[in-house]
Amino acid sequence: MIMKRNFKIMIFFLLTISIMACKKNDPNDIPIKPLAALTITNVISQGKFVRLNSNVIDSCALNNYKIFTIVAGNPSPIKAFASSAPNTPYYHQSLNIAQGGIYSLYLTGTNATAEAVFVKDDIPPYPSDDVVNVRLVNLSPNAGVINVTLASTPNVNLFTNVAYKQVTDFITLPLPAVIPSGTNVFQFRNATGTVLFTYTLPTTGTISIASSRHRNITLALKGILGGSGTDVLGVIGVPHY
Repeated sequence: MIMKRNFKIMIFFLLTISIMACKKNDPNDIPIKPLAALTITNVISQGKFVRLNSNVIDSCALNNYKIFTIVAGNPSPIKAFASSAPNTPYYHQSLNIAQGGIYSLYLTGTNATAEAVFVKDDIPPYPSDDVVNVRLVNLSPNAGVINVTLASTPNVNLFTNVAYKQVTDFITLPLPAVIPSGTNVFQFRNATGTVLFTYTLPTTGTISIASSRHRNITLALKGILGGSGTDVLGVIGVPHY
């Protein structure tokens, strides 16, 4: 009886291996491609919706961000373009993209002369404390170097002399359940210390206080100094969840 049972187990094992071997060579199998993640932030002055590579479904709206999956490899083409002008891309490069890598593409400049910042991200682990990890990218072509303070501590720079197209490292800020006054209000200052505008971490949405606690976010400075409408100086909050 034991021998018979062992024989059945062996037959099952061999059949399983045979099936796996057949499936391995099955020409109808769908090949699995190595993938990576790319977040596009679109703050191009007078810009359009941005599409990526051959993706005809998703696009990144102006003054917004969008997370895409891309095929990893070396080289891997990255082509970001206005949906109305695929032959004049905002950004077109072939890059070494690591499988499972996390990347950011920041698009700025003007619709006629776009500029780009491409970054391989090193996102910190999710913090366990009631904090948020924050970094800054300066995407305003004419705002000059930027300093950032909190309204609660206006004499202490969180970020200092951040130049155009510069991406800072992440810093850690307290973000408790009860927010002390001014600790979620970021003051954006020019080189002489004048406050250009303030940005308050919102109470709702994907970049809200509750959503950002224990997380990592990028504050993307966008717009034109003295601009209006979609070009007004401001911030796009980009989560890294």
